[in-house]
Amino acid sequence: MGVLAGLLAVAFESSDFQGEICEYNQATKHEDCTTYSLFPFLLIKVFDTLNYYGVAITALATVFIGVFTLTLKLSTDNLWMAAKDQIAAAENAAKMQSRDMQASIAVADKAANAAKQSADVAKQTLIAAQRAWIKAKIDIGNIPLVFDQNGASTTVSFEITNVGNAPAINVTSHAWLIVGKQRQFPLAEQQRRFDEIRRQPFMFGFTLFPGENFPGAIGIGLWTVQVNVTRDEIDEGFRLTNGAYISLYVIGCIDYTFPIDADMHHQTTFMLELRKTLPDIFIRPDDGQIPPSSLTLTDFNSGLGRHAD
Repeated sequence: MGVLAGLLAVAFESSDFQGEICEYNQATKHEDCTTYSLFPFLLIKVFDTLNYYGVAITALATVFIGVFTLTLKLSTDNLWMAAKDQIAAAENAAKMQSRDMQASIAVADKAANAAKQSADVAKQTLIAAQRAWIKAKIDIGNIPLVFDQNGASTTVSFEITNVGNAPAINVTSHAWLIVGKQRQFPLAEQQRRFDEIRRQPFMFGFTLFPGENFPGAIGIGLWTVQVNVTRDEIDEGFRLTNGAYISLYVIGCIDYTFPIDADMHHQTTFMLELRKTLPDIFIRPDDGQIPPSSLTLTDFNSGLGRHAD
């Protein structure tokens, strides 16, 4: 390209063309003219033209730049609006997807709860149909009620029968002698002790098959458990009645389970009021010893505290 430009320059220089460029002389008030060959002549004319029209060219360039800038702004604005619309559409889609997912989760939770309820009902139905039920008869034992410096003690006898249709396993008997201090105290104390048993692992107990009776099943005529209460408890209960008498209760339960629900404690509970036989039913610490024949156990408040699960 450089060689070609040089050849063109030489051609123009060697051409016979002669161009005259004149400039007005302020001093002489005449035009001074100079003759040029073709190439210098053209260059000078081009520069003069650019110089003459420079303001117009600058204005046109400015307009062009302004138009280009405006076009660029409009394009940028359109891109921003498009991006904004896309973001809004994405947000709406995400919200709809979130709502759909939450609805799906709610449906799944509802279905899971329904399935769990159905399974629980089926399990409870099966347990109710194939379980052990313990019936307990509690009576006065063969030891007198004795008051001494340590408190009071006696025995109660148990007769336990499985009236269900499944074996009762890990069967254990529990009984306590407590002093009545207020009307609701026996119930509260009973519940506290039974809950404590439920929290414990199963103790080593015996098995009672459907229809069997304990202790008859092992050839024993009488099964007794000793119960006692401290002297402090007796003195406190005696003070609450102003020294008139003392209220004594035997509370207890038969704790057991059965194969189809082997991890769950089941209990047959009782609460019995210990009194003397007629005519004087009230027990006093100064009675010393009261023989079994002079004692009786009756349901507390018409069977309150008697329960089976």
